[in-house]
Amino acid sequence: MILFNFIAMAILFSANHGCVVACLSLATARLGSVGAWQSGLLYATYSFSGIAGSTYVVKELGPRNALIAGMGLYCGYVAAFWSATTFPEFETTAALIGALLGGIGAGFLWTAQGAYFAASSEHYPIEDASAQLAGIFAFIYLISEVALRSLSTLLLQTFHVEWSFIFGVYACIAVVSTLLMALVKDIEKQNDDEPASAWYKLTAAWQLLRYDPKMKYLIGMN
Repeated sequence: MILFNFIAMAILFSANHGCVVACLSLATARLGSVGAWQSGLLYATYSFSGIAGSTYVVKELGPRNALIAGMGLYCGYVAAFWSATTFPEFETTAALIGALLGGIGAGFLWTAQGAYFAASSEHYPIEDASAQLAGIFAFIYLISEVALRSLSTLLLQTFHVEWSFIFGVYACIAVVSTLLMALVKDIEKQNDDEPASAWYKLTAAWQLLRYDPKMKYLIGMN
């Protein structure tokens, strides 16, 4: 049951995130300078969200519900591309609102995924559970990302559809994967001995940067 839920989580997470990275790679090509500003705002909001509250959100909602919340916000980012191409007069507004939603969601989505992964590893009764689950997740994630990045080319060259249709397909996949995540069983960590204050949860990333000497060398990495 643990393995089934983990695989389901990996598939749905990867489908949702694959749509996001597919749209992100098309942002400048399809939206020009607006797409560049959109991507900049996305990463700025992502950074702020990640260091100012992601742990709090995951602790309060639980890993599965935090995944749903983050994926739901990601849907707003993907839908913004459909709105921007369908209604060009609202292109800038849609793109920037989508970037804000996507950046906030991204800030705690990966924290939630890590928490779900850790809890699944604790409950999965085999040796080297974390290594096996990591391999499963990485395989599903990379296959999904490649497939969804390639989807736009396939639809354009085979079916000659409009870009609004392509972004509509991405939005539908993102929404469906988010809704189906509600069917995945939530898993709590066995050794969750953290009666931490709300302030600590809000600033957990800052605390890690302050007290762990390795962290300053990882700032340049995602």
